[in-house]
Amino acid sequence: MALNVHAERGKGLRKCPALAGWIDAQTCGQHRLDEIRCPATCTYLKRHQRYEREREAAAFYETWLEKIVPLIRHNRPEALDLLLALTCDLYYFLDENPSTQDGDLLEGLKFLRRQLSPIQVVELSGGPLGQHALNSLKAFQQKHPQVDADEQARVIDCLLDIVATDVPQTRHKVYGLMGFLERHFGDALSKTPPSPDAIVVPTIVTPD
Repeated sequence: MALNVHAERGKGLRKCPALAGWIDAQTCGQHRLDEIRCPATCTYLKRHQRYEREREAAAFYETWLEKIVPLIRHNRPEALDLLLALTCDLYYFLDENPSTQDGDLLEGLKFLRRQLSPIQVVELSGGPLGQHALNSLKAFQQKHPQVDADEQARVIDCLLDIVATDVPQTRHKVYGLMGFLERHFGDALSKTPPSPDAIVVPTIVTPD
């Protein structure tokens, strides 16, 4: 036990890499990622994220399946490839930037969607997440030039529906996306983005 570097309490049992000192568990739980800017390497943060991802994965999975049914029903495999590629690339960004909130995720995708609008919107930056997503989209466009802008826009609209939230300060969608990918596509995830062709989409039964 050592002197708590956070002002609220006297003693600390957890070594906090963000504050370069010791804090207690309650302070860690109350202020992580908000007042305390935790690095992605923090052991206690990883433990917390693992729990939250597992807890949010099921709800995100149900929403994801519901929203991608039209892509499968209308036999648009390349659209599904783009959806998976963007989702995986978002995972890598979120994994390296743990303070990202649901609102940041939503705004980044809105920025990406605006880039495909027939009315050009001049924007200096879409923020780190928006730029990351835009780079992912450009990489896909180079490999699949036959996928037109309208199809790309439909895919991003699908993603926007999946991550839509009325509470931008939460991380339910962030943790749900990450937990969903880890649970269903874990073997395909790596620091090198996997080919969407290598990812097996869960079986979906749709009405005739």
